[in-house]
Amino acid sequence: MFYDEQGRHVRTKKEILDGDGNIRKGCKIVKKGEVYERKIFTIKDGRFKQESFLNEAKVFYTDLINQMVIDDKDKLSIFDKNGPYLATKKVGKNNPKAEAIKANNEIRMEWNRAVDRAIVSGVSETEILELKKTEIMDRVKESVEQNGSKPELLGEIDPRLKEIDSRLKDQNRAIFEREKKRDKLKKELSECTGIFKNGRHHWTRQKDKGAR
Repeated sequence: MFYDEQGRHVRTKKEILDGDGNIRKGCKIVKKGEVYERKIFTIKDGRFKQESFLNEAKVFYTDLINQMVIDDKDKLSIFDKNGPYLATKKVGKNNPKAEAIKANNEIRMEWNRAVDRAIVSGVSETEILELKKTEIMDRVKESVEQNGSKPELLGEIDPRLKEIDSRLKDQNRAIFEREKKRDKLKKELSECTGIFKNGRHHWTRQKDKGAR
């Protein structure tokens, strides 16, 4: 490979020779088998491929954007993948898997609704996270290992919503019974207070009468 003074590749050796047949200053010849091109960029830092770097970038830019937002309700938030909820996937335009993604999202939203009911009814987040891990995440991981990444198979994984709903009903019944007992106790206390007041007034009158 022959290169002139400007580093441009030329076709023949003659093009880089002077009048005496010598190689002009600044020209060069790359012999066969030698490297004639080099990369000006270094190897990409492996850290930029790690998920932790992506999470850091999300937090940084979310905070940066939120600094410009006036109303708190318009501020952005980052989805916590370690929380009890499942993330839904955006359906892109003309996506050939749009229907499968929508069906997958519906299952995820069904789980998220069940989580909302569970939290309101007093089921602990720890318990929900355990169910999420054993009945969803672990089974998804097993499915991916066996079948590859196929989101449509999530529909075949039972997230034990019935069990959660049953537990919710038990929680709601327990709350209802506690509220009934509380209301009954308040009523009884109110009645007792009234009786006590009447008795106290009677005792006072008797005491006053005796004093006279």
